[in-house]
This record gives sequence, C-alpha cells and structure tokens, in this order.
Amino acid sequence: MNLQHSLGDGPRFPYLSPQQQDFHICAEAALLRQHGMRMDDGAEVMVYEAGRPDQPLLVLINPVGISCLFMARIARAFSAHYHVLTWESRGLPDYTGGGADSWPLERHARDLAAILDLRQRTPEAIISYCSGANIAVLGLASGILRARRLCMVSPSLQLPGAGRKTTYQRAVLPLWLKIAQDGMRMAALVRTLLVQSEKEYANAEDRELAAINNLPFQSNETTFRYACMHAPCLQLDSAALLARIAIPVLVAHDPVDDMVHADSAEAVAAALPNARLAWLDDGGHFAIYKSATLRAGIQAFLQEVPAADTGT
Repeated sequence: MNLQHSLGDGPRFPYLSPQQQDFHICAEAALLRQHGMRMDDGAEVMVYEAGRPDQPLLVLINPVGISCLFMARIARAFSAHYHVLTWESRGLPDYTGGGADSWPLERHARDLAAILDLRQRTPEAIISYCSGANIAVLGLASGILRARRLCMVSPSLQLPGAGRKTTYQRAVLPLWLKIAQDGMRMAALVRTLLVQSEKEYANAEDRELAAINNLPFQSNETTFRYACMHAPCLQLDSAALLARIAIPVLVAHDPVDDMVHADSAEAVAAALPNARLAWLDDGGHFAIYKSATLRAGIQAFLQEVPAADTGT
C-alpha cells in the first residue's frame, strides 16, 4: 500500500446531494482533515482526522456501510485533547473496487489496522457505534486491532438468548441475510417496504440524521450491497469473541433506542469480562451524535487509570 495523500482543505462527502451538503452535521464535520489511503488490495479508503497528531489517539468506528458523519460531533468534542481518527468503511460512499462479498468484517478491521500502522501508536480507546461494534470486537478479539479501552454505543451484536428485541431486530435484521442469499429481486422488495415505512421526525436534526442513515437505500443495487455487508454480522459468533476481550469496556445505550433493544445492550455487557453498562437518556439510536450524557461518560471513562496496552 502507499502512503496517504491529502485531498485539500476540509472533508468531502461526494455521495451527499447538494441539499444534504448544507446539513448542520456537515458543518460539525468541517474540522476534519481528509486523506486518501491505498490498501494492499488496491482499494482507496478515506481517512478523517482532527486534533494534533502528538495527542493521545482516539479511534472512531462508524456502522458498516454508513457515513462517518455520525461521528462528527464526537470528533469535535474530543479533538482539543485527543488525536481523533475515523474512516469511511467500504461500501459507502465507495461503490468501486469490488463487490461487498469481497469485504468481510475482517477486511474492515484490516483496513483500520493499516491506517493505525502509519501512526505507530496504540489508541487510548476505540469508540464504535451500532454495527461498527462488530468490526471492533472481531478486530480486538482476533489480534488485528489493539487498544487500551473500548466503548460501544448502541451495539447491534447478535447474542443468543439476549431477551426482547425491537421490531427492527425481529423483522428487518434477518432480511439482510435473506437479501444476500436471494439477490436483487429481494433487495428491491425490501427497499420498497423500507421506503414506505420511513419514520417521520419532528425536528430538523433528527430528519438530517435519518437522511444520512438512509443513504444505503437509494437504489436496489445499494440496498443489495448493504445487505451483503451486514450478512457477516449476523453470522458472527459474538459471544465467543466478546469473552476474549479483557480490556475495560463501556457499553452505552439509550433505552428508547428503537433499533437496538436495551436487553441487547445488557447482554453485550454481561458477555464481556470487564465491562460496565451506562444508560443514556438523550438521543435514542442517534445518541452517538446527540447525547451530551454520552460524551461526558466517555470523558470520564478515558480519565480512569490507564488500562493495559493490549487488545485482548
């Protein structure tokens, strides 16, 4: 792979429409420095950084196939005292360089490992959101990634006997595996159902976040790709992987999250050897962006006695 190269001042998100480019979330992301980096298979990924490179490293993992814009407010909040780093996982907006079937979860973890190799430092913490927890857990448990701490926000990891589920977990999550198996016709059907059942939001911020979250469903093709990327998450042996992660873990969740049930967050925390569960009350499933309680909780977590320099 070759070294990263700068793409100029300010981040670019070319997959956004002109109207979406004016979203407030894009203004939050304006402090990010964007770089392209070529991976060992020839694909280029976009890397985003904030804060001074000599500060402690904080790594953010966005959900699989979802824009890293969700991490903009966390990046801004911690950039004064940390070197914050995130990247666009393959699938969105990169619609080139192979199909989703060539991007297993391990591929995403190895992309991040390659990015971190250039910094030659162990992150103080990895903060993952929703399905990004699958990348973090697989990477740390398998030794691909290393970190001193892990924070999982609204983790969508699948665990047997996790208790109650949201409608999304019961009805929609299993469809990603079915779409990946059955192909484009099933993708078209599910996309139609998703569009017809889109939730209406009362405030502008939630409408913007929902629009960003729905980007993978712009076409039947992108819906199929998203499903193929998420199918491996449903097949992951999460319980076995979680049991191998010994570093301190903070699991943060808002009980009113309508995508991931509170019972799921409790099950994830219980499956970890060294974890605590923090309940949020301001943000729902978008707490990663909206929750001041989350940011305060992460700050306190980072200020505790330094953990071992390890991944498992």
